[in-house]
Amino acid sequence: MLGSVVLAFSDYAAAKCTPGAAQVVRTKLAGINVMATTDYPDGVVIDVIGAVALHEKKSVSAVLEEFGRHFIEWTEPRFRMAYAVDSAKEFLLGICRLHQTLVSTLPKGLQTGPPEFKYESPADDKLVMAYNSPRRLCSFMVGLIQGVADRFGESIAIQQTECMLRGDKRCRFELQFRPRE
Repeated sequence: MLGSVVLAFSDYAAAKCTPGAAQVVRTKLAGINVMATTDYPDGVVIDVIGAVALHEKKSVSAVLEEFGRHFIEWTEPRFRMAYAVDSAKEFLLGICRLHQTLVSTLPKGLQTGPPEFKYESPADDKLVMAYNSPRRLCSFMVGLIQGVADRFGESIAIQQTECMLRGDKRCRFELQFRPRE
């Protein structure tokens, strides 16, 4: 997993969790100099997330969802061009390109590549996102979608009709966009 994700998670623990969560992250990452463009073993990162979930007395899914939402706040000042769009739907449609661009700038041989996204746009106010990743971080995707809605001042109804954690080959999110009231 990219170091930028680890750095964002460290920021989430310090900014959004109870006192002590940031220390849990530092303890778990002791001896590791985290750099944004370095690839870290998924197991190490998942272990850190699990330790914070235990500290917070929350499920890993709940922590991943909260982190996904925070990730949008954390990335905007670092990737301003990705946010130079007019709507949540347009932003979500660009996630695949953003991942491809970021990965193309990194050294070859990443342990696990970026997630795969496929899209259907059945109407102006609807989007179907298919997400596939061996990491199976669908809870993170739900939080990320919620964070995108917050960022663009929209409401997004999310219906997850397929889930890798339930044995499906991918996660499928049916999204309905509405202006916030």
